[in-house]
Amino acid sequence: MVMQKVKQTLFNWSSEVNVQQPDVLFLNCTSLTKSSEIFIKILHHIQPKKKIVCSSTALKQIQNLYAHKVQLTDKKMMIVIIDELDYLITRDREELHELFMLTMLPFSRIILIGIANAIDLADRFLARLQSLNSQALIFQQDKKYVMGAFFERVSSIQ
Repeated sequence: MVMQKVKQTLFNWSSEVNVQQPDVLFLNCTSLTKSSEIFIKILHHIQPKKKIVCSSTALKQIQNLYAHKVQLTDKKMMIVIIDELDYLITRDREELHELFMLTMLPFSRIILIGIANAIDLADRFLARLQSLNSQALIFQQDKKYVMGAFFERVSSIQ
C-alpha cells in the first residue's frame, strides 16, 4: 500500500514538472529465495517477454542493455525501489555490489533506491562504490522529508 502511494506520488510529480513518467519497479528482498533472483526480476520488468535462463545470464543481459546507446534511444528512466536491501548483505555481497553497479553503466537509465535498516550499509559493504561517485542519501523516517529529498534529487539528474 505504501509503495503504491510512492508510485502515485512519483507520477503526480513527473506530471507537475513536465518530465516523462519513469517505469517504477518495487522489490522486497525478503520474498527472494536467493539474492541473485533480484536480477531476474529486474530483467523481467525491462523485457517481460524475454526468456530468462538463470540469474547470472539475467545480470549479463541487463549489463548488455545498458552498455550500448543504440538500444536505449526510446527507453524510459527506470526507478528500482528495493525494500529490505540489507537482507542481501547476509547472502552475497558481490551481488549487492553488482546491483549498485547497474546504475553506473555507460547508458544506464536506472535509479536505484534501497531501503534498509542498516544506516551504514554503504560504508560497511559498498566501499568500492564510493570511488565511482555513487551517493548515499540517508533519510530520516519523516515521510514528507523523504519524498521532498527524493524529488529534489531526481530533478537534479533530469
